[in-house]
Amino acid sequence: MNPVFLRELRQAVRNRLLMLLLCIYLTVLILTIIFELRWEPQFMGANPGQKLFNSVFLVVFPGTLAVVLLHTIIRCAVDRINEDPMFFSLIPPARIVRGRMLCSLVLSGITYAVALPFFTLVHMFRGLDFGTMLFCIIGGFWLTQTFNAIATAFFIGVRSWLGAVLHAVPFLFIMLVLGLISVGLFHMAFEREPWFVWAGAGVILGFLLPMLAYWFALAQVIPASADRLFPLRRGITILAFLIFCTGIVVAFSDSTIPNAEDASTFFAIESYVSGIVLFSVFALVFACERSVYPLRQREDIPENGLLRRLRFPFSSGVVNGLVWLLTMEFLWVGALCSLGMSLCMATTALFIFNYATTTRLLWALLLKRWVPRSLVWLLAVAFVLFVSVPAHILQFSLEIGSSWPDDVPRFLLAPSPFWQSNEHGYNITQIVFAFLWAFTLLVVCAPITIRRFREYRRPCLF
Repeated sequence: MNPVFLRELRQAVRNRLLMLLLCIYLTVLILTIIFELRWEPQFMGANPGQKLFNSVFLVVFPGTLAVVLLHTIIRCAVDRINEDPMFFSLIPPARIVRGRMLCSLVLSGITYAVALPFFTLVHMFRGLDFGTMLFCIIGGFWLTQTFNAIATAFFIGVRSWLGAVLHAVPFLFIMLVLGLISVGLFHMAFEREPWFVWAGAGVILGFLLPMLAYWFALAQVIPASADRLFPLRRGITILAFLIFCTGIVVAFSDSTIPNAEDASTFFAIESYVSGIVLFSVFALVFACERSVYPLRQREDIPENGLLRRLRFPFSSGVVNGLVWLLTMEFLWVGALCSLGMSLCMATTALFIFNYATTTRLLWALLLKRWVPRSLVWLLAVAFVLFVSVPAHILQFSLEIGSSWPDDVPRFLLAPSPFWQSNEHGYNITQIVFAFLWAFTLLVVCAPITIRRFREYRRPCLF
């Protein structure tokens, strides 16, 4: 049994505030049923079950989400800020993260168990089939676990209350975006939209995001001196391989699968957008990584030469992150091209690599004394804006001042990753520019990469 899970569950049961919230939650459910049946019977119409279920579900889902997220955020922040002994004990980091998530899973089950009699009462009314009700309940429960996993990833590594507040801003934004996407998915599912539209995005929300959040949380719990990014990069690589295999099956499926051609196109678009977001995040992460290997990390390096070479791209370190990012982008571009996407999509991948690598080199050469390594990602964002925004302003000014805006050359926008056009000449200019930039960076970084690879060995203690 997971000791962190038992500890968290025991504290949750003994928490008077949590019991008070559950009592308030139950009271609101009772008042909702009484209000709908006693004071508004004329609004029930021919489908009273559907209207009652909507009212009950609008209490159950937000109530469960609020209770679970508040418990997760507060417990993660308090334990980490107070330096709980479990982070320094012999408990594996994976068990710590799983214990947190399992406790929230049980709390969600408790809140839904409290609402089970109300769902049973609603099912007795006409106008609501059991399959629709079960789909909404399972979808809401699973979405709660997705949000809880993201909250764990955001707040399990905070070191101060100020950091918790700063982490809360992007977390709330992500919750808002995912909430709107989830509402759209439920609407598309009930409106009988094509299966691949809502099913593909549902898989991302229900499975891929929780797995990514778990690996991100695990990377924050693992000590900084250890190889903390190895599980994250290994997991994402395996996940990307499974997604690619799924795309190949969809792309080459026969006519027995309805809308197979449209599904392949939509799958390629989803893979493109997800890859851009993921690679951008990892580019910012590798730009802030260390350039040396601590003793604790080197102890995990295998002695076998082949295993050492295979592990090198997945380990923590700026050169390791560079090799992993470039390899994954190369495979990603090849996979998209096999699914029918244009080769010009490779420019976006090259720009992600170029800007992150250039920022890290500029920091190491010029700004190392004034800017801490943990803030290099801010320099990367500023560098992208510094190059792209003036290019767009200059291009727009030339188009305004020209009598033939279409004749204004597009080469000024070549360094911008935010602009992609259908013009063949512009695409060639941009991809050549991005390729030459990446080739120059590879020539500069090759000696550093070779030196770091030679240093990537198990320490010799005798």
